[in-house]
Amino acid sequence: MGDRNVAPHAKDLIEKLAEVHMTELDQSGCDDLSVWNTTWVDPVIDVLCFCETSDRTLRLHVVEFCLPVLLKCNPSCLSHALRELDLKRISGHDSLPAMISFVRVARAHGLVVDQHEQVGDAENFWHGIVPVEKLKSALRHADDQVRTDALALICQSHKTTQAVSSIDFELLRMFLPLNMNSQSSAFRALMLSTMKKFFTRLRDSAHTLQKMARKAKEPAGGTCDKSITAYKAFLSFVVDLVFDGLHPGSSFQRASTSLHLLNSLIEAFQSAAVGDWFQVAEYLPPRYLHALILSLEDSYDVNRQTAISALHCLSPYLLPTARKEYVDAMTAHAASLIYSPRTIDSSTGACYLRLLAGSYVTGLSQMISLGDSNRADVPYSAEDCKAVEMSDSSSSRRGPLLCFMWDMLHQLQLQRDSVKCSLSLLANNPMYGTLLALRLVMADLQLSNLLDQAAWREFVQSLIDVSLSIAETVGPVVTHSSPEGYLTEDDQGVEEFIVPMDRTVVELGVSDNSNQTNGREQTGFTPTSQLVLVCSWRCMKEVSLLLGDLVERFSLHTVESSGLLTVDQVKTIGDFFTKQLTECRHRGAFEVAYVGFFKHCSTLWKSRDSNLQRLPGTWMNELLDMLQSATVSQSLSFTRRSAGLPFFIQTVLSTEPSVSGRTWLHRVVAGLLSIASMPLCQTPDEESSLGLPQVHALNTLRALFRETRLGDHIMPFVSDGVIAAITGISSDCWAVRNSSTLLYSALIARVFGAKRAKQQHARHNCMTGRQFFSMFPSLHPFLVDELRKATDGCSS
Repeated sequence: MGDRNVAPHAKDLIEKLAEVHMTELDQSGCDDLSVWNTTWVDPVIDVLCFCETSDRTLRLHVVEFCLPVLLKCNPSCLSHALRELDLKRISGHDSLPAMISFVRVARAHGLVVDQHEQVGDAENFWHGIVPVEKLKSALRHADDQVRTDALALICQSHKTTQAVSSIDFELLRMFLPLNMNSQSSAFRALMLSTMKKFFTRLRDSAHTLQKMARKAKEPAGGTCDKSITAYKAFLSFVVDLVFDGLHPGSSFQRASTSLHLLNSLIEAFQSAAVGDWFQVAEYLPPRYLHALILSLEDSYDVNRQTAISALHCLSPYLLPTARKEYVDAMTAHAASLIYSPRTIDSSTGACYLRLLAGSYVTGLSQMISLGDSNRADVPYSAEDCKAVEMSDSSSSRRGPLLCFMWDMLHQLQLQRDSVKCSLSLLANNPMYGTLLALRLVMADLQLSNLLDQAAWREFVQSLIDVSLSIAETVGPVVTHSSPEGYLTEDDQGVEEFIVPMDRTVVELGVSDNSNQTNGREQTGFTPTSQLVLVCSWRCMKEVSLLLGDLVERFSLHTVESSGLLTVDQVKTIGDFFTKQLTECRHRGAFEVAYVGFFKHCSTLWKSRDSNLQRLPGTWMNELLDMLQSATVSQSLSFTRRSAGLPFFIQTVLSTEPSVSGRTWLHRVVAGLLSIASMPLCQTPDEESSLGLPQVHALNTLRALFRETRLGDHIMPFVSDGVIAAITGISSDCWAVRNSSTLLYSALIARVFGAKRAKQQHARHNCMTGRQFFSMFPSLHPFLVDELRKATDGCSS
């Protein structure tokens, strides 16, 4: 049972033998099941109680595989197990984890009779089975697994409509405050998953109780009303606990747990009808909503996104953003943040604008502007949107949003124009904050509600043009041979100067005077070249992600269908990604370009347009021809890992549909193996060797063998890959030897898999020679020949 691969088969064997043993006892007329319990249950108890603490895998497998089988075969064995475990406790053994595991599995299979409320002596026992004090000890246990099992025992039931008792609420009130700041991410994930199921059970059981009360014509103040009151009191306790963990300075663990718990609560009850028993809005006073909005200032992106999800689930009329003065203060604060060169500030400002776009602009159909809204160069002004609101209420839902998007795009154009003369001005006009805000707002668009698609197509065209011009502006930095020290010719003498980065932190108030702000300035200093590099590659990052999202989400505008993208725009975006991945040298820039290009290629392969379907194949043909040409070093950027070239080929091949037979995979890998095996005409110097076609081919093969999406489709090429790697290791060129060694390491991981045991030569990390050479028969003569060559020069 200690081996994950063998445990399911051992479970089948135990199930069959236990059933046969039970059948034999029934046929013999024996009513005493003590023999069966001694044979099957007692060994399991011994394993759970006396197994080494370090061997957690065995204990988990016994609970997961053995206990359900035994309880299914003989449900009465639960009482026998509890008696035996109680005796072991008296004798000094820690039987609490085993007891909780037995009862949890039994309840999951419906073998524990749930009791809504208990009276008399039963009050000291949880559902008449486990003493309450033992359950409290389990919830305070030092072992995460014991606490998780105890929580699951309380929260989960065989039926989601099973009512929750007052003892359950008491135990949860004790458990939650102690575990909100747990350092174990696995424990937090299990706790949040269990609590999400518990909220669903609360909702369903309350509806069942109300239905039964109406059917029985129960008077007010009866059992149902008392239960609903207890439900409300517990949910109020959870809300208070959540916002106690969102205070400024709280740890990541506490803030993350609080936000996810709040999200689960809102999702469970957001569909509640007016007048229903629990309304989330009633338990969220203004100070709680303000604290939730301030969570957008969290330094962790995952917490900011979780807070945004919770805010989007709430009614826009409930939020403080329904007040104009609050919106004005938040807009000014967001504008100051997105223009900051600090990444955390620009991300926070983008989240504020995303919230305003969803709750105020879209939810309340109101206009906001980052600057002057009465400009001749903006196609849609605030007055135009107001006119649309008065003339056509169905179209006004997207009128203000389109105006807001045009306003952000105009601010982006102003930033772009200001840095065209000198990239050193990027420190004062970083564009990635505005790009991120546009991307986040575009991600929340409901495409089915875009009624005026012609206007949106015009906006998308302008957005693409501005994004590509920004990429062209910052492109020289990320494609430079030394991007970390890049300065334009006009800025060569300013490296000794230091550029200040100012940030004004504006505190938003919840009172009616919230537009009055208090600011404090924090000033840091960074060399110009570093700021230019950071701003450039982050701009390239946001442009790549934005263009990738556009192609992935928006449909094509053709004669047959109406969409927001044209075929020419898709081709232009493809050319942009091709250029970035083949010429960019900054790793952060081409790694993010890979993410956007992956979305782009996935869309192209699935397109109904035959011309778009053929685009990835056309790019691959051009690239292979370029690799085989003598001018490859002038056409491609080259580093020790071939920069973005492996990402480009990896993306095209991994997104190719399996239904096509992976024809391009076979064609490209065969071509790369052929290039990798080409002999060197002469030994190049160290710098020029990085641009050799053999180096690019070996680095690309390494990326393909590491790509998990290719799965078994890449396995037929393993033998040829090993031959190419071992042959390359003996090359006279250092770059070829380096790339061959990395390829060989990737092939070892592909063939033998990840390391599954601590010992290097453990059985789990090995493969027999017969199995290996049966999978790769062509390697046997090659390895024998290589060994013979290696030993020819050795003396006997």
